[in-house]
Amino acid sequence: MDGAGHAVRVWHEVQEVAGDVVTFTESVGTPDGSVLRVDRTSLRFLDVAALGGFLADAGFTVEAQYGDWERGPVTAESREIVTIARRA
Repeated sequence: MDGAGHAVRVWHEVQEVAGDVVTFTESVGTPDGSVLRVDRTSLRFLDVAALGGFLADAGFTVEAQYGDWERGPVTAESREIVTIARRA
């Protein structure tokens, strides 16, 4: 439901995967499928090493990294890299 109490439907469609960049659309519509808005965006997904390098180059020190929001370890199967970093 949106803020006015009206039901909306949101869906995502991947348009392209180029290396570590995923481009996709996010569509917002009514429950019957009428499209109200379509936004296109690209997100870059980094691995642990690349993320650590970018943070170090920006003057940050990684204090901890987790593979999920419950503080599980980062593994090859992790869908998240939750990072705690401080400016060095």
